[in-house]
Amino acid sequence: MLSSCIDSTAANDKMLLLEQLYTNTRLSLVVTVINASLLATVLWRNTDTALVKKWIILVIIITLMRFILVNSYTKQLPLKPDKTDIWYKRYFAGAFLAGSVWGIAGFMLYPENSVAYQVLIVFVVGGMVAGAVPLLSPALEVFLVFSLSALAPVIIRFLMINDELHAVMAVMTFIFMLMMYNSAKHMNTHLKTSLRLVIKMMTS
Repeated sequence: MLSSCIDSTAANDKMLLLEQLYTNTRLSLVVTVINASLLATVLWRNTDTALVKKWIILVIIITLMRFILVNSYTKQLPLKPDKTDIWYKRYFAGAFLAGSVWGIAGFMLYPENSVAYQVLIVFVVGGMVAGAVPLLSPALEVFLVFSLSALAPVIIRFLMINDELHAVMAVMTFIFMLMMYNSAKHMNTHLKTSLRLVIKMMTS
């Protein structure tokens, strides 16, 4: 009896956290398109134009795919418990693609001859990761895959330059990533506690 209650609570937690993820996504899709468009506009004359064009097209494609995913999920509500895992995996894959597209920007669109534009790219990518903390904190694995796929290529790009300045920037970016994960972890803990209190109140 106790085991079934625990399983039921865990299942409810997972479904509610998944709903939080999908609910939070629409705003992030809009922000993604706006920030990507602004970054592409700035970089248009300062890096390979063909690469910038391909990158912004990739951003639009992935954003549309995630928009369709969110709409499909919404149509399935209320979600059956046995469908939770598949919708979680789909969201996880979408977060990986979303993070990767920012990682591509940090690696492929990196203007070697302009420190100012290098800082701009890091600022934008770092801002997307920071903005993802409250949006993706319902699932730490999702936040982790997003932040790693976005920031790891930037760190690698810094290290490839092989000078003291960029080595320091690589270390600072890594520390920033750890801090963002720690923030997401704290938010995840508080969110789970709040959800369990709500469920307890509703069932008591």
